[in-house]
Amino acid sequence: MKVSVIVLTYNQEQTIGRALDSVLAQKCEYTYEIVLADDCSTDSTPDICRRYAEEYPDKIRYIANSTNKGILDNYFDCVLDARGEYIADCAGDDFRTDERKLQKQVELLERNSEVVLVHTDWMYFDSQSGRMYAPSTTREELHVFRQPLSPAMSLFLPLLAQKRKLGILLNTAIYRKSAFMTCYNSDTFLFRNKEFTCEDFQIIVELSRIGSIAFLNDITCCYSINGRSITNPGSHKAMLRQYCGVVKLHRYMQRKYYIPQRVIHDFYYHKLNFIFAQAFRTGDPELVMSTIEMFKELNITPSLKSLLKRILSSHAALWRLSLKLLPK
Repeated sequence: MKVSVIVLTYNQEQTIGRALDSVLAQKCEYTYEIVLADDCSTDSTPDICRRYAEEYPDKIRYIANSTNKGILDNYFDCVLDARGEYIADCAGDDFRTDERKLQKQVELLERNSEVVLVHTDWMYFDSQSGRMYAPSTTREELHVFRQPLSPAMSLFLPLLAQKRKLGILLNTAIYRKSAFMTCYNSDTFLFRNKEFTCEDFQIIVELSRIGSIAFLNDITCCYSINGRSITNPGSHKAMLRQYCGVVKLHRYMQRKYYIPQRVIHDFYYHKLNFIFAQAFRTGDPELVMSTIEMFKELNITPSLKSLLKRILSSHAALWRLSLKLLPK
């Protein structure tokens, strides 16, 4: 088996069929499987997954989890179980737009043994309006990641220092399983610690250390926004938890590799102020105080907006009033 495409899903009855159709439409000379894992969905997602698995038994291996594993265990269990030499993935709410995506990426990996990951450009898809937005390459901050070939270590610090979105979207990528296993076996905690609330960042950063990263200047998929997802879990408390986990992951990697904090100061600054905004909106004094402690621990000075919110949160009546006035 040449490629395993990991498709994780949870309560995505409206989009999982579209995601699977886009992978099944791939025109690829190499053998590939779809490892489809449903994490105990409570809607009709399991029925849809079973139907696809029955219709495409030669392509789809369906895993119906008996308990909710969460994103980390669900993803990495699938990777360990994957039979392919290369790993790709497609989130249950995203979809492919280039039917030759796998073919082009595998060809590049087969030609260059030093390349451990190949990624591409993407479009944004607004789940609410159904509109597609301009390619991600229009953003200046991403250009460093858009070089045809980036040698090992050249993207390591740029990835850690990114202030906002990740410069490499794993949903567009394909990577060598053997290279991933080298990273996984050397530090399993990095990939399995439940406090780290994402699975993509570790993979990309660790692979950037040990091999070259290649970029194909093609739009191959749509990345969904403005819908419920891992990065947009819905409530302010859930959002706070998600991004606190991201900060903890960065902190772990910063310490692991003895990275000076000034290198990723801007990342911490932007993320902590965003987290504080979520804590403020919850109206929960304990969450506000725990976020303030994160500022202190990382020696980050809050923005003026955060300082104002801190003052407001110290007066219960003013806090309640300000929450009523804030846009939903």
